[in-house]
Amino acid sequence: MKSDKNILIINSSPDNFQPIFNLLLELDIIDFSFSLFWSGKKEWFNKKFKEKKWLEKKIYLGPPIGNSFYFLFFIITLPLNYLLSFIYILPYKYFKKIDTIICLGINEKIIFTPLAKILKIKVLWLENSDFYLPNFYPPKKLLFLYKIYSRLVHIISFTKLTEEKLINIGIKKANIRLIPLGTKLNQYNHQENIFSKIARTEILKFNHKFFTIGTITELNKDQNIEILFRAIKTCLAIIPNMQIIIVGEGEERKNLAWLAKKMVIDNIVWFVGKQSYLKKWLDSFDIFVSTNKFFNLDDLETILKVMASKIPIIGPSKAGLEYVINNSANNLSEFLIAFNNSDELAGKIIKLFKDKNLRQKLGQINNINVEKNFNMAKQAEEFKKIL
Repeated sequence: MKSDKNILIINSSPDNFQPIFNLLLELDIIDFSFSLFWSGKKEWFNKKFKEKKWLEKKIYLGPPIGNSFYFLFFIITLPLNYLLSFIYILPYKYFKKIDTIICLGINEKIIFTPLAKILKIKVLWLENSDFYLPNFYPPKKLLFLYKIYSRLVHIISFTKLTEEKLINIGIKKANIRLIPLGTKLNQYNHQENIFSKIARTEILKFNHKFFTIGTITELNKDQNIEILFRAIKTCLAIIPNMQIIIVGEGEERKNLAWLAKKMVIDNIVWFVGKQSYLKKWLDSFDIFVSTNKFFNLDDLETILKVMASKIPIIGPSKAGLEYVINNSANNLSEFLIAFNNSDELAGKIIKLFKDKNLRQKLGQINNINVEKNFNMAKQAEEFKKIL
């Protein structure tokens, strides 16, 4: 039976937020109901709400604050947006019985927070996706308002690194609640379309002969695949029976395919595109090399899936993975390295290639770590306490 807990999600961010939607599904099973206000061109989140037949409504939340002109426009129209937010939210407060608002993007945090507090509606800010960027977040010109309004809300951080960055910009630690991201263990969908099945079969039929290095990333400029290619070139003298599977799509795919050909490793590099169902691909990996420069929520969820699959991980240092794959019970920091050095990466790959027992040990540690610290049920219970 559903409780009378009715939550309004407000989202102007272009991110998909698949991990957050997974959390909503888990909370929906427990005893929560959800509605959505959304703004912007990307419609992934609201489509998910439509699929679940949850209430969703497109509203105006101002422009994305990406430059000085849009910032100025946002500030000038802020009084109007406050008025619109009142018109939007009042029916939900008194007819839909909304008692909590969860804000995902910066616009709604500034626009809806003061009104929600006047109406005695609890406000949660979810923070991570924008904090992985090297740029300052929130925009410096909005920092004053951000810090003032942060005193009125509960801020949820999904990583220790995000919590530290929040404190560094002046947010009080008492206002921050660290709730590690969660994933469902051993529940991966095995469905495939015919094209992914053909591609996977062509690779896996030789799998018993190959040492397989896998990576999953968006193929944009915020990745280190070129460094991986250089490391692979170095490793070939020691690991001739090697293949690399790259899962992901993006504007850099053609350039990376050209680079692999130029480096004469295109015969061992497989670009398999974006895959909705990762389990069978993960099962083919001997090791996983994280080529991301920064980690948003979707990237971190991928890391958790890799860990749950008992795969050892090599990744970048000082990007937040220290708080995910490393803990006080074990020391895996040896495999978190500076990704500006392909020779160091090659050395780590060769070390894991030569020591199957080490690979199995690290994979088992990863699996136990996810089960203990990053499971979805635990994350949902922590959210339930706040909501």
